Amino acid sequence: MFRLKMAYLNLLRNRRRSLLSALLVAIAVVALLLAGGFGLFTYQSLQEAAARDTGHLIVSQPGFFAQEEEYPLQNGLEGYQTLRKQLLADSRVKAVQPRIEFSGLISNGEKSSIFVGQGIDAHEFTLKGPFLDLQAGSLLSAKEDPADPQILLGIDLAKNLRVEPGDYITLLSTTAAGALNAVDYRVQGLVSLGVPELDK
Repeated sequence: MFRLKMAYLNLLRNRRRSLLSALLVAIAVVALLLAGGFGLFTYQSLQEAAARDTGHLIVSQPGFFAQEEEYPLQNGLEGYQTLRKQLLADSRVKAVQPRIEFSGLISNGEKSSIFVGQGIDAHEFTLKGPFLDLQAGSLLSAKEDPADPQILLGIDLAKNLRVEPGDYITLLSTTAAGALNAVDYRVQGLVSLGVPELDK
């Protein structure tokens, strides 16, 4: 007790220095907690974004990750509907997100630009959650009219082409047979993925 009393009296004797020391310790602890929390939040966000974008498991052909395709859909899965039903039969599977990745030219009739696109099922938007920021228009729906196909564009690509929801654009890409094909789409909405390179 005597030592505690002496330490307490010493703190009171040098109040300004004691207050400064306690303040420095408090600032250091808060800084460490903030840095640790920010790092943990970043990793958890990356994990959640990856799970919502590409899923927890990717099913593909063996060559999908080993080499570039020589022609579109070279490494695509045949009979994916059957595979999808088999996967959804497992109670641990929440959803299956089939997709086609492709690239080509996009044009508004006056200006053209290159693009990288993904063909997905419309129900996938319910899984995206907070990682898909709708800037204008609306998301695609499963009740889309096949005679009036719709598309979502990255916000920066839409600004570059000067198009808004309701406008029509043309996509030019290579088919699985190696021929060029063009399809007109109505812009349904503009989205931001949070990554400027993807929004362009």
